[in-house]
Amino acid sequence: MKSPKVLIIILLLSICHLSRAQEPKQNFPEPLTLIDQDGFYKVMALASVSFVLSEFVFKEADINYFQARGSYYNSDGTSILGQNFGIEKKLSHWFSIGIEGYAQQFKDQGSSGTGLGLNAYYRWYAFGKKRLSPFIEYGTGGFYGFKPFPTDGTKFTFHLTSAVGLEYELNNQNKVRFTYGHLHQSNNDLFDANPGLDASGITLTYLWRWK
Repeated sequence: MKSPKVLIIILLLSICHLSRAQEPKQNFPEPLTLIDQDGFYKVMALASVSFVLSEFVFKEADINYFQARGSYYNSDGTSILGQNFGIEKKLSHWFSIGIEGYAQQFKDQGSSGTGLGLNAYYRWYAFGKKRLSPFIEYGTGGFYGFKPFPTDGTKFTFHLTSAVGLEYELNNQNKVRFTYGHLHQSNNDLFDANPGLDASGITLTYLWRWK
């Protein structure tokens, strides 16, 4: 087992144990939305099985990518822009994992700010051997804003994300990806103020193969 994979798994397990939503409103199909700790444990169980099958049963060749993505989320007048850059490892034609750093700008109740964070993702493909494939993605991470976010919240928050999307492989083996998804941000009741925020939005990603 290669060390980058181990680091990604450890990061996911650590963050996901802390991350849970505070009864968010639904703005994404409920059966697909990651909104609480119990749901995340189910996702982690499925991801662990997928990891073992990819690495020790099917044993397909790993494919590595760099990726850059831009995102826009909105909820009741609050807008969030994100710029992410990271690495992704496709462990099999139907399963991949990724980790990335990101910058986030937000406007909330007339106030604006920015911050930095770290996200990790699990992604399952329906037709991973095809050039065009739908997928479902779950992720989690941590965020530190230079101002509290939401405005009446705290500077440190966790992320929970759920998304569905389409991925297309270009002739040069690079890829483009489009997703629609749900974002929850809260501090998991670690501090007194924890209003939480739920938003829906879109993401556009470009991936280039790391040879």
